[in-house]
Amino acid sequence: MDIATTTKHKELLQQLSYECLLNTEHAVNGYSESENIDISLQFMNQAFQSIKLAQTFYLQTYFHGHFEHFEEFFHQFGILNIEFLTSIETKRGLQWSLIELDNLKRIYGEFKISLSD
Repeated sequence: MDIATTTKHKELLQQLSYECLLNTEHAVNGYSESENIDISLQFMNQAFQSIKLAQTFYLQTYFHGHFEHFEEFFHQFGILNIEFLTSIETKRGLQWSLIELDNLKRIYGEFKISLSD
């Protein structure tokens, strides 16, 4: 694969991951502030779609382990997604969702840095 194609692939993965992160922040923070379940679930749905599209592209283009930070980001989103939905379902606080969101942000930062290598 040539450098230009690889660069475009990295940009696409970063863009979709960022969309996932942004929508996840809106879902978790929005629910934490206003408890509007409908809007929060729409944002989480958008985040899920973004990361699934990125994961599908990644798995069709690269071998497992090629971008470890992306795989870690995807895994962390899954943890956060389950935590957030369980918190809403059981009507408990979002403290763990907020912790997992912070982890997702940290991993995204590491992923973004790794793409510049």
